[in-house]
Amino acid sequence: MFSKKSVNIGYGGFVSGMISSLKNNHLMHYAKKTLRDKYKEFEVARNKKPIQFRNVMSAKDKKAFRVKLIKDKRQSIIQISIITSIILIVCISFLVLLTLV
Repeated sequence: MFSKKSVNIGYGGFVSGMISSLKNNHLMHYAKKTLRDKYKEFEVARNKKPIQFRNVMSAKDKKAFRVKLIKDKRQSIIQISIITSIILIVCISFLVLLTLV
């Protein structure tokens, strides 16, 4: 129909955008997988064994671990709040000193 040279030179603006969009869509069409390839990937995924964990915790160990995690989280929250309050107090006192001077 048109040679590439005349299309690129003859049109501008939104028409060239549409042409490049059509070209990109055409290129993406060939990158699609065939049904046979998809089926092979499904076969490989279906034949895999489920994950088996070697070290399994007992119910007692899980409960102790959960309590330890909660305790550690509370401790870290307390530490962070103390540090931020100290920084806030220092900043406020510095601002008060600046206003008084």
